[in-house]
Amino acid sequence: AQADFDKYKSEVAKHSETYLAKHNSEAEWFLLEPDTLAGPKGITLERQGDRSVKASGKADKGAYTVTIKTSLKDIAAIRVEALQDASLEGNGPGLPTNGNFVVTEFEVQAASAAKPTEFTKVALQTAKADFLQAGFKIALAIDGNAGNQNAWAIHNAGGVTHWATFETKEPLGHDGGTILKFVIHQNHSAKEHLLGRFRI
Repeated sequence: AQADFDKYKSEVAKHSETYLAKHNSEAEWFLLEPDTLAGPKGITLERQGDRSVKASGKADKGAYTVTIKTSLKDIAAIRVEALQDASLEGNGPGLPTNGNFVVTEFEVQAASAAKPTEFTKVALQTAKADFLQAGFKIALAIDGNAGNQNAWAIHNAGGVTHWATFETKEPLGHDGGTILKFVIHQNHSAKEHLLGRFRI
């Protein structure tokens, strides 16, 4: 298993190029600037200069909530990057020493800038990931069950950047701006399997 991972790690750039060519050849991605951040008790979330979010502290499980205001319209998909970070104990992207994390549900809500408190749930489809832990299914990240024990995890492939993409069923974005609320649920029974650094 270690030999397989070492081979994968040495070819990360090639894997990235292959994935993007296959899935995102016509996509134009925009990094979103977080406005507000909230995490479970014991976790501090901080904005970074590259628009990523870094977590510190300890919690067995819980949700990260990120709100963002954007002028983008016709949003067709959302990408979550789980980022390698040498300052994390396992080099990330998760907080555990092995770099793993488990996202059990990815939820998106949207409101118009004119009515910023009136959120509606955004329907997602066609979930994809560059790498998945054996037995995990990224489609379960958008099945509406935040408490399940499956979805997005990367055991045996920590210490490098990973990502997942989720298509919107309908183009997303309001005239005059949109408030997006992202809720990343991490409710696996394995303690402290939370994202250490991520970007949307």
